[in-house]
Amino acid sequence: IPAGFAFSHDDYSQCDKIYSIELKRDKAIIKTAYDETSIHKIMLHYGFGTAAYCNITDSDDRSIPVFGPIEVK
Repeated sequence: IPAGFAFSHDDYSQCDKIYSIELKRDKAIIKTAYDETSIHKIMLHYGFGTAAYCNITDSDDRSIPVFGPIEVK
C-alpha cells in the first residue's frame, strides 16, 4: 500500500483526510474527504514530519524525494 503523502493546514498542523493512495504509472491518485469548498489553504507533503513512513520507489527501486509544502488549489 503506497504511503507517505500527508495534508496539513496552512499553520502546518497535520490533518488526516486521505483515505486511499493509488499509483498509476507515474502518477499518484490521492482520494480525500475534502470537497472543493474545504480544500483552500491546504498543503500537500510527501514525507511530512520527523517520523514519516514513505515507501514509494521509482523503477530502479530508489526512494522518491520528500517534498512540500505545495498549496492545493
